Amino acid sequence: MGSTMCYEDIIQEKNVRIKELEIENMELKSKLDKFQSILISGSQSQSDVGRVRRVQRGLGISAEPQCLQSITDITNTSFPQVKKSDRFPSLRNLSSLRNGNFKKLLPKQLRLLGYLVNMKPSFKLSKLLFIRTVSLISNVPPQIVKKIF
Repeated sequence: MGSTMCYEDIIQEKNVRIKELEIENMELKSKLDKFQSILISGSQSQSDVGRVRRVQRGLGISAEPQCLQSITDITNTSFPQVKKSDRFPSLRNLSSLRNGNFKKLLPKQLRLLGYLVNMKPSFKLSKLLFIRTVSLISNVPPQIVKKIF
């Protein structure tokens, strides 16, 4: 009876040690995965990739060029030039006068303001209404709005 208790104690100690080693093994695998996610490069052969354990973690992508060749490619590439639209010239003038106020406007207010600027009212009453509306939306005094239009 005493020998079986001794064996059960030994088995219990071995089970505790096995659990400790499994926990340590999981921690080391986690650290290995972190290092591999940083160090794995595209130059590995297919056989190397097969041996590496796959991880469900995404790799970080750097915006900086990785080699000198890519830097020279970027500097030698000519990008298409796009002309600036003259769609909102008056709005640009207005914003240059009161830039601080335009930072506070909501996108919906800016769209409305752009629409109003392109409308170019022809009647005197509608022009006055137009100037007051633009003034209210942009927090620019009506005198300044009147000078622009």
